[in-house]
Amino acid sequence: MIIDISYFTGPLLITGLSATGTGVAVQVSKAKKDNLNYFIGKYENQFLNYLLGEDLANEFKTEIAKEPHDVKWDTLLSKLKYTETIGSNTYNYSLIANYIYYYFQRNELTDTTSTGEYDAPQRMTIINKSVFAWNSMVNDVMKFWEWMDEVYKDYYTDYESFSINKDLTSYINSLGI
Repeated sequence: MIIDISYFTGPLLITGLSATGTGVAVQVSKAKKDNLNYFIGKYENQFLNYLLGEDLANEFKTEIAKEPHDVKWDTLLSKLKYTETIGSNTYNYSLIANYIYYYFQRNELTDTTSTGEYDAPQRMTIINKSVFAWNSMVNDVMKFWEWMDEVYKDYYTDYESFSINKDLTSYINSLGI
């Protein structure tokens, strides 16, 4: 995987990932981490396929798994994830994390029980944060594609064009309209 749970901080903070000690809180934290790792595994690949097209995404994933890898793959990776230092703290950022956060939080909107689905009590907060994450991702995707248009001819000449899923450039709102 390209990203991990360390990318879910700041506006993408998912509460309950870092319980310490013993007891139920630790077990809940582990379950939440496992669930987030599932979403990272599932939606990271989906996002890369939508962003780059399957051919380029598959080659990218294959090439960055090798050591050493060509500079063009490092360059592409640096556009998908990066670190930033603010004061004495270093933070991980990725447009991939925004995409995953949206789907993770959408899953958190309801709880499934033996008697049916129930809305989460913090439904509007989850929706508003999810909308913010999605729209931030849209902004980043558009900047990424502008960058790809500039460097594409220099680095990725093996591909006639990279495939774009236009859903990644559609803003959303909390009303679903």
